Amino acid sequence: MTDQASIAETVTPTDDALSHLETQYGNAVRRDDRDGYEGIIVEAGQLVNVATAIRDELGYDYLASATAVDYLGSGDHFEMVYHAYRTAGGPALVIKAQTPRDVAELPSLVPVWPGADFQEREAWDLMGIRFMGHPNLKRILMWEGFHGHPLRKDWHEAFYEQDQKPFDSRWPDGHVWRSEEHNTYGKNVVYPDDFTLEGYQSPAEQDIYKDVNLGVEIKADMATTASWSAWARSTPARTASSVWWPRWTARPSSSCSR
Repeated sequence: MTDQASIAETVTPTDDALSHLETQYGNAVRRDDRDGYEGIIVEAGQLVNVATAIRDELGYDYLASATAVDYLGSGDHFEMVYHAYRTAGGPALVIKAQTPRDVAELPSLVPVWPGADFQEREAWDLMGIRFMGHPNLKRILMWEGFHGHPLRKDWHEAFYEQDQKPFDSRWPDGHVWRSEEHNTYGKNVVYPDDFTLEGYQSPAEQDIYKDVNLGVEIKADMATTASWSAWARSTPARTASSVWWPRWTARPSSSCSR
């Protein structure tokens, strides 16, 4: 093997990208030289421009993932980590951008890689990083109006017993009980003071729940009769199944319960 071939094999995607990008963006791009880390770190203000160059000039046309990392206690910032690939083949290029915790904002990369859409929404939902320019930045796992961002290291579930686990009630004494048992709502959630169910459900959802309740009432009534199956054969089904799958509406309720 020639020396040139050996050198070529040791050139990483990071080396290739830096040699190309540093001439255009200077100190706005740098190697991630932390022990055990790889990739390049890009200044937030140049993130869209650098990502566009990575896509158009270096050929990384596919964004596989965009993940948020919380460095609370170690720099006290958030970091977005992007893995971009060439669909023609080859290893990933790792791109990173950092933002302070107190004003957690980064430009959206949806205009560069549309696949960033849902992943940025997840990072906003769970970490609270706001992506400026995102076409539809709303929660994707939690509901609109949820209080807080539950993957932040400084976020506490409602009715947490202590700041850190394991709780004293569970270890080492072993007096195990769940927070939910002592929770007003029965679940580890916090509802905003002005939260109500009024207007929260869409008309379609309201119809589904009405049908579910009707189905429960019908079954309760029929529990007092001598023959459930005889009633089912003579009565069209009207349960949640008949809303979700209309083709089943002509079948008896006993078929829907299998």
